[in-house]
Parts: sequence; structure tokens; C-alpha cells
Amino acid sequence: MELNNLLTAKNRDELREWLIDNHDKEKECWVAVKRGRPVNNGTFWYIDAVEEAMCFGWIDSTTKKMDNGITVQKLTPRRKGSLWSELNKERCRRMERTGRMTDAGREALPDMSSNGFVIDKDILKALKSDSVVWENFNKFPLLIDTR
Repeated sequence: MELNNLLTAKNRDELREWLIDNHDKEKECWVAVKRGRPVNNGTFWYIDAVEEAMCFGWIDSTTKKMDNGITVQKLTPRRKGSLWSELNKERCRRMERTGRMTDAGREALPDMSSNGFVIDKDILKALKSDSVVWENFNKFPLLIDTR
């Protein structure tokens, strides 16, 4: 697999600069990021790359381990009509509140209203079929990553 646009970005601001210049011209980029619980230690974290990508209508996809052992994350423009997790919708709301969201990112957003989320009827039926499961499900916070 060819790594087109392997960036040397060391943090979200450097990735953002590349996205400002290229989000509407390029089809992909790759960035070296670390996964895990972010701490303030100068590491370029996966979540920072994903949030910046979403600000420009992009999203993460494939990861690849390079010969030197470094793992890189592929970022691409989001396809129109693609599915959005509630977690990513909330990340976009937060990016809007912090002033990082761009017009390009806004154009890629799905229906962000609470009406835009509907639990599939078969899933709802399965949840309700067990009273303990249904009771526990209703105790979850409104925003939860259930992937």
C-alpha cells in the first residue's frame, strides 16, 4: 500500500495547517499518531488527528505499520451520506464550541439534531426483551461510544 502524502506533522496544529491548504485538493494523507489515553507530553495523539480531520470534513480510516515500526493513520475526506457515530457528532459539536470547526467541516455534517438518531427497531426489541438489560441501557448517559 502506497503512503501518499505522508506528513511530518508533530501535533494537531501542524496537521491543521496542512488541512487548511489541502483539504479541498488532496484525497488522503497519513500521519504518525499514538493511540491511548492522551496526556500532555508532546505526543501527537490519534484523537487530536481525528478531531482536526473532522473540522475539515475528513475522517480516519486505515492504519499501517511502517518498516521502522511507527504506525501511521490514514485520513481521507468523508464520503457524502456516510454514517456518523453519536460520539463523532459530539466531537464536532465540541470543535464548533472551541472555534476549530471550518465551513468545510460543517458542510460534511449529518443531521445533528436529536431527531437524527434512531435506534434500529430490531435492536430496540432485543434490548426490551430483557428487563435487566433494558433497565441498565436506560442508565447509560446520553452520549456513549457503543462501537
